[in-house]
Order: sequence, then structure tokens, then C-alpha cells
Amino acid sequence: MSKYKRIIFFRTDMLGDTILNLPVIDALKNLYADCHITLVCHPSLVDFLDGHPAIDRFIPWEAGRRKASLTEFRSLLAQVKRGGFELAIISNARKDLHLITFLSGIQRRIGYRRKWGFLLTDALDDRKFLGQKHEIESNLALLSPLGIRLDAPVFTIPGALQDMRSAEELLLREQIASNSSFIILHPLSTDPRKCWTAENFAKLMDAIKKNAHVEIVLIGSKEESTFADALIARSSHRIYNLAGKTSLKSLCGVIRKSLLLIGHDSGPMHLAAGVGTPTVSIFAKFPGGPDPRRWKPWGEGHTLLHEALDKLSADEVWQHVCLKLSQIQPSALK
Repeated sequence: MSKYKRIIFFRTDMLGDTILNLPVIDALKNLYADCHITLVCHPSLVDFLDGHPAIDRFIPWEAGRRKASLTEFRSLLAQVKRGGFELAIISNARKDLHLITFLSGIQRRIGYRRKWGFLLTDALDDRKFLGQKHEIESNLALLSPLGIRLDAPVFTIPGALQDMRSAEELLLREQIASNSSFIILHPLSTDPRKCWTAENFAKLMDAIKKNAHVEIVLIGSKEESTFADALIARSSHRIYNLAGKTSLKSLCGVIRKSLLLIGHDSGPMHLAAGVGTPTVSIFAKFPGGPDPRRWKPWGEGHTLLHEALDKLSADEVWQHVCLKLSQIQPSALK
């Protein structure tokens, strides 16, 4: 089938939301095998996603979570017009993106029935907030106007060789033995309400070091490195801090090498799911908090803890970590 030759896909926010659209892009490439797909995404993701077999070209766009300036709007409009696209799919509903695809004269425009959704040719009701489906399944519904339905989508992040080389270089610089067994902790989130306490993470680190033959590696953004340092200072054991030191490629490679990732609802959690690394994922239970039915790590091999954080003890999390290690690598336990 080769109805659409040139396709443009819009997902302009950050890591987790974007990579959860990769199954949609894969499905498009599988349906229209000789098509050319352009992804409009945040500039920070271009290098990480470059080389993805289903994506032929990138248009980086800075205004992912804010209103675009007139200059940014005109620049993107000009690039889209030059692309000669026949099909546009807008995964994150925005007035400016709907208007750009309309003004560009793209024949088929698929998205959600909100934020000027009347400018689309195919507008779907956005029911994601109901939490009835996983985000990946909801994203795939964008393909329903094209007659595409996937009952068992596969979520994988390609690029293992390049990621692993980048990770090996990073581990060497940080003096972490490349053959060591390690667990990753991602202790922070952009939303403080999602975050387990530093005291509990410190207790968990001590329990891991006391009962398992593994190293502990902390990850996070540059802004989170100070918190990671303070967390390490609470422990009498050697803990490695990679917060602020990873590119997305090296982070992906480090996660691929790890036994397990422990953390909150976050981009790294979804990265782990995409590369096949098990997780123990802590979902804070509070009014309006993230619905695990929608945001849990995709696939098998994950433990999900959905509790009020003041009721979740370090010992309880350690028991789940211990069980997971006994399944993954029993020799890691003392």
C-alpha cells in the first residue's frame, strides 16, 4: 500500500510523551513502506532519535510547552509548506500546529477535536484523561481514520549499539567498571508531589548495599545533580552520581546495561520499558495524580507501586526490589 508518500508527524513536548509515540510512527512506516516521514519534535530529542529506522527527517521546534513566537510560527510554517506533505498527524493538540497544517494545504490532517480541531480533516475525541487506556494505545488511535488498528503494539527503542558505545565511554570516565552489576535510581520528578522523600531513598540505598552485590547509580538532570549529591552524602556506601552527566544516548545505554531502574513516573522509566530493562515504578497516589493505567511502564517485567507516598516505606520498596533481583539475577543477592 502506498497512498501517502510524504508524512509529517508532530509531537513537540519532551522525552516520555514523544517516545510513547514511536509505535505510531513505526505503524505508519509499516503500512506505507516507501513513505518519507518527518518528525517535528523538541530539539533536545533530535540527536537521540536520529537513526530511528522509521524517521527520515527531523524538524526541531523549541516551542514545545509554551506559546510559539511569531518568528517561530512563520519558520515552522515555511518548512512545512516546502515539505509537500500529503498527511499530517498532530499528536499533541495545539492551535498553532493545527493552523500551520491547515495553511500549508496538507490534504489529510489528523488530530484531536480541541484547540481549533475544526481545522483538521479527521478530528478524534481526546479521552486520554479518563485513564481507560495506556498512553501508547491512545496514541495509536490516531491511526484509526487510516484503517490501522494494532491490538498488541510493540514498544522498542532502537539504536542499541550506538547507545552502548556512548554508555561505555561515560562509565569509563566515571570509573564505573563496565562489567559491574548495577541498579539505577531516579529519585526526582518535575512534579514534587510525585517524589518519594530523600530519607526513604537513602534508607533504600542502604538496604540495597547491605543485601545485594550491586552498585547503585543515580541519574537525573543537571538541575537534579545537587539533590543527588546530597542523597549520596546520607549514605556510608559508595554511590555513583550520573545526574547531569548523560546525553540521552548515553543514558539510554546505561539503562540498557542496568539490572533494574527504580524511580517515579518519568521519561527514564519509559526509556527503561523501551529498552527492556525491568522497573520498580513508584506512582504517588494523590488527587489528580498520574493514573498508572495510562502512564505505567509498557510491557512485562515491571513492578508498579501506587500508594500515598507517606505510607510507602523503604522496607516495602526493598522487598519488591529483592523479589525483582531474585528473578533477574539471583546471584546479585547476598
